[in-house]
Amino acid sequence: MSYFTNARQHAIANAHRAALRIRVVEAPQVQAILSLFPRNMRKDVRIDASDYSNTVTFSLYMRDLDSLKDKRLMRALDAFVSDPDWITSSTDYTYDTPNRDYRFNKKLSIPMPANAHARWLEKNAYFWHEDKTTLPVEIHIFISAYVKADSDSCRIEVVDRVEKVVIEEVKRIVCA
Repeated sequence: MSYFTNARQHAIANAHRAALRIRVVEAPQVQAILSLFPRNMRKDVRIDASDYSNTVTFSLYMRDLDSLKDKRLMRALDAFVSDPDWITSSTDYTYDTPNRDYRFNKKLSIPMPANAHARWLEKNAYFWHEDKTTLPVEIHIFISAYVKADSDSCRIEVVDRVEKVVIEEVKRIVCA
């Protein structure tokens, strides 16, 4: 197989995989994720499908909270925190105003569509996973909580000072 034939086959396989991503967004299991957010917040949830993988990200930005214990935030987090299937993490930002990003990740499998794209991938051995009856999906939940700058119950506090010494090498190329 020539280099260009091989590159062409990979490009065709990627096009078929991309076509299958439409099914990911349409899957009832994926669409049901939106119902995990409180009803009055769903209109503010942004949903993005990745161009490069079977990943769907649900993002919610909550601003002007009284604290990180705000009832609205607790309601938004509840469905994800209470389900042990979600892998959780958070990151604090202590610049001008208190800000915490919450991340929840989960893997799902949806039925593989019986369409020309799936058949082409199977026929040409371009599946990227072993179970050809399902399509693996990653769900990412991103909830960013911003506390009011003038909040009485939440503030940024300096707890330590760390001195860092950075030594950077300056290099050049020397040829004989």
